[in-house]
Amino acid sequence: MSATSLLTRVTDFVDLFIPDNIAVDHERRKQARLFLYSHVFGPFIGNSVPLALYLLDPAAGLPVGVLFLSITGFWIFPFLLRKYGSYNLLAILSVQNLIFCILWSCYYYGGVTSPTLPWVLTIPLLAFFYVGPSPSLRTFVLSQFAVSLGVFFYLYQTHGHVPI
Repeated sequence: MSATSLLTRVTDFVDLFIPDNIAVDHERRKQARLFLYSHVFGPFIGNSVPLALYLLDPAAGLPVGVLFLSITGFWIFPFLLRKYGSYNLLAILSVQNLIFCILWSCYYYGGVTSPTLPWVLTIPLLAFFYVGPSPSLRTFVLSQFAVSLGVFFYLYQTHGHVPI
C-alpha cells in the first residue's frame, strides 16, 4: 500500500466523524480533520507514558491509572463530534483534558522537574489549531491554560509532590 493510499484511507476514516454542517465548509473541515487525526492517533502515542510508568514504577497505582484513562478518553471525542457536532465545545474540552493529562503526570512524577513538563508547550499549539482564527476562542483557551497552570503551581507550592 502506498503512502498516498494510506493517507486517503485515514482521511476517509476521519471524515466519517465530521458532521455535515462542518464538512460543507472547507476550512472547518480541515480544522476538524486535524482535531480527529490527533484524537484517533494521539492515545496510541500518549499511552506510552503510563505504560512506561506502569512497567518501571513498582508502586504504580492510581496516578498511572488516571493518566491512562484520561489519555484513552481522547478516543471518545470523534464519536461526540459525530453525534453532537459541537466542535468548539469539544475543542475546549479536549484542550482541558490535554492540560489535565500533562499537569497530572507532572504533579505525580517530578513536579516542576518532570520529564513531561515540556509537553506543556504543545498545549497552546494544539489549542490554536483546534480553535482556528477566532479571537474569542483563542482568548478562552489561553485563559483556560493560564488558570490550569496557576492551579498546578499553587498545588505544587502548597502541597508539594503528593505520592499515592
